[in-house]
Amino acid sequence: TGTVLKVENSYTQSTVSVANSGTGRTYVDLRSITYTPVASGNKLYIFATAGHNSYTSHSDRAGFGIVINVDGTRYDFGNYNWYEGSSRKYPVYPPDEMIHYGGVTTGSSNMTIKMEGYAYNESVGTVTPQWYGRGLTVMEFAA
Repeated sequence: TGTVLKVENSYTQSTVSVANSGTGRTYVDLRSITYTPVASGNKLYIFATAGHNSYTSHSDRAGFGIVINVDGTRYDFGNYNWYEGSSRKYPVYPPDEMIHYGGVTTGSSNMTIKMEGYAYNESVGTVTPQWYGRGLTVMEFAA
């Protein structure tokens, strides 16, 4: 129990952006791994890290962030990350973001594990976050 059985990593450096001028969240895939578990019933620990590029547009009531998506289920750690109110402005080059999650149990078939970026907006202008370096790591532990 607790022994690391397998580690997979995916990394790239290229700009990905998503524009949102509507209401709610708009998602974009930042990194993806098709993961084949060693055995059913083990636990996965997932790390997602994303660096930012400059922002081409800001909204007065908007935000952005990253989430982990496992087989269509999103694991989110904040409602309005990097939310910008009417008088505050986030930096043109925000700091890197990192999230991790350890509550996924493996099944007997391949799993699609993604890091997604999102732009949140309250329909006041357009927000266009951009991500640059992006890394996704999946570790499988014996149950």
